Amino acid sequence: MSRNRFERIMLRLKVLSPLHVGTQQGELTGLEFIGEKNRLYVVDENKLAFFLAQNQLVEKFVEYVRNTDWPNLRIFMERSCKVPLDKIGPRIASYVVDCPNAMKVRNFRPMIRD
Repeated sequence: MSRNRFERIMLRLKVLSPLHVGTQQGELTGLEFIGEKNRLYVVDENKLAFFLAQNQLVEKFVEYVRNTDWPNLRIFMERSCKVPLDKIGPRIASYVVDCPNAMKVRNFRPMIRD
């Protein structure tokens, strides 16, 4: 009896309907991306933490998240940060997606990336 419970087999599949290849995390929350003009910046948590610390915003951010039903990073930055939004996105992003009307995006489902 083999101790290996998995068997590798080769398959060829034909997709008959639209297919979404997404990530395990599914839809991102309003704290995980920020839209600015025609770009959507997907947040890198470490970069965001560094940015908040550098601008003395950590406590204010934590308070905002705790006391807001639907926290949104863009709204927090507009209200609390002196740095213009177009300068924030590139500093906190893990990657950028070109997106017309990115400021109006409410739901974002990232695709699997290389």
